[in-house]
Amino acid sequence: MLKGLLTDVQVTVERTARRAVRSAVLGAFAALFALIALGFLTAAGFIALMVEYGPVAAALTLGIGYLVLAALFLVAMASGRTAPPPPPPVEKPRPPLADAFLLGMEAGRGFARGRRGDL
Repeated sequence: MLKGLLTDVQVTVERTARRAVRSAVLGAFAALFALIALGFLTAAGFIALMVEYGPVAAALTLGIGYLVLAALFLVAMASGRTAPPPPPPVEKPRPPLADAFLLGMEAGRGFARGRRGDL
């Protein structure tokens, strides 16, 4: 019975691991092809702008466009979730026995000094 349960758990873990690896590999290929597509789109945009406005204006336009995109991503990243500050340390209350001991010590000191009943 225990062996069958362990086998079921092992099969489930293996399936989950396979799915995670598959998702990671497919995601990496998707990101790679997206970057390649972005390169081709940038080249096409540069050519189109260069024909219409000249090479300097085309380079400036694309450079500024990518700079604005980078700034937007940085702002989005900075405004993301931040860890909340840790709560202030909580002072642990003394147990009643310690309070009674301290009260007794103060009473004893007062008695030794001649201040009876002065708590």
